Amino acid sequence: MRTWLSGIRAACKQLLVQIAQIYFQPSAYTGLVILAALAWVRPGAALGMSLGGLSALLTSRLAAGRAGSEDARAGLWGYNASLSGAGLLSLYTPDLALYAYVVCSSIVTTLMSRRWLAWGRLPLLTFPFVLTMWGASALQHLFGASQSRLGCDSGLLGQVPCGVGQVAFISEVLPSLAVWAAITIRSQAQGCWLALGTACGVMLSDVVAPGLSLPSMQTVGPAINMGLTAQGLTVFARGARVRLLGIVASALLCYGLSSLLTRAGMRYFTFPFNLATWLMLSLSGWQPPAEPSDTRS
Repeated sequence: MRTWLSGIRAACKQLLVQIAQIYFQPSAYTGLVILAALAWVRPGAALGMSLGGLSALLTSRLAAGRAGSEDARAGLWGYNASLSGAGLLSLYTPDLALYAYVVCSSIVTTLMSRRWLAWGRLPLLTFPFVLTMWGASALQHLFGASQSRLGCDSGLLGQVPCGVGQVAFISEVLPSLAVWAAITIRSQAQGCWLALGTACGVMLSDVVAPGLSLPSMQTVGPAINMGLTAQGLTVFARGARVRLLGIVASALLCYGLSSLLTRAGMRYFTFPFNLATWLMLSLSGWQPPAEPSDTRS
């Protein structure tokens, strides 16, 4: 009986840690805050996050065998599946085809994450999530498009916490503030740089771009990508100069990819964050850790 309860406890912890790793947090408590905040705003998306995470959890257990994997237990195999589940149930109307896609894509992204981490030359980040969402866009004729609007009607100041929450498709200020607080309590440096990058993104999309008559940059896209880039480079122990350059690189990539992908009717999601972070890590001589860690190794 104790063994059974211990197994359930370990599975629940891994499920929540997978969610927390969306924000580079190896903490079940942070994962619980994120899931609760999403459930408050979008219960269906929280269900998708849970379904994707559970599919990743089961896949990781089967793939790793009885001994398990440190990376899997740290949430590194499954956070993209959790994020994809939330995104898919935010953008499309739930039906059997969509649920099947969530499960199948979660299995694929979990196995892809396992192989990528074994390769280890660059951190995984959210690249499998981006591929999953692009795949859904290509197959959108199979799903019903959702009418829910992504973004916050909260004024300029409210856009900063909302940009933090929008990473996990949380689109209200107070739940987003709860997520940011949970991150900051665990790491003040990560919380501050995440907020700074997000604020720069809000200024770019809401002030600079309209003032310069630049084309649409997908509204919350710069805030999400610039915030994640700043936080990610903090997690990987890059200096302040590299973090600031990463924010600039992410902004330029948001502009370039928006111009390119909007014509094809596609979103760039977190692709600028991936490219900017990989670029800054490569230029600053980052080396992957020799041992598995509880962050994005």
